[in-house]
Amino acid sequence: MLRVIDYQDCENVECEFGDYLPFKIWQNLPSNGRNVYWRTGNFKSTLLELEIDRITSQIVSMSLVLPGKVENGFPELNIPGEFRSLGFPRVAIDEWPDNGFKDEVGAFNIFVDSNRLLIAFSDELLIKSVISKGDVVFCVDSENHMVAILVNNLNESELEEFKKLCN
Repeated sequence: MLRVIDYQDCENVECEFGDYLPFKIWQNLPSNGRNVYWRTGNFKSTLLELEIDRITSQIVSMSLVLPGKVENGFPELNIPGEFRSLGFPRVAIDEWPDNGFKDEVGAFNIFVDSNRLLIAFSDELLIKSVISKGDVVFCVDSENHMVAILVNNLNESELEEFKKLCN
């Protein structure tokens, strides 16, 4: 699991559903050089990739390459409003492989409702703080691990197509 070390403000954030990549989030900013990547899932039916700026260690984009099964409805989320930071997380990348790819086999779950999408990296969503920009919310636990990514205010018809594609 990724350990969040800080956050940094960022420019506009874009979200997109697509045929090649079922869902993607990214910042509109120039590249500072070669980025690194964190990938998780079972690497057969589920795969999620986070692109991280090598210099700032800030998350630049998230690509849901293989979403697996998508659940309708949401688990209970207790998101603390008073522990909110604006921007995108910076994560620990000090022990990254030389090739720039850190692969961690692990489960994640996708939940959707009428206009939201939740990617949960843990069955226990004990959220201590959140880092958000626009409609994208990164949820962090008490040990500074990123436990979920929540995206609000998505287009309902595109979300319906996404659900059909995945299930």
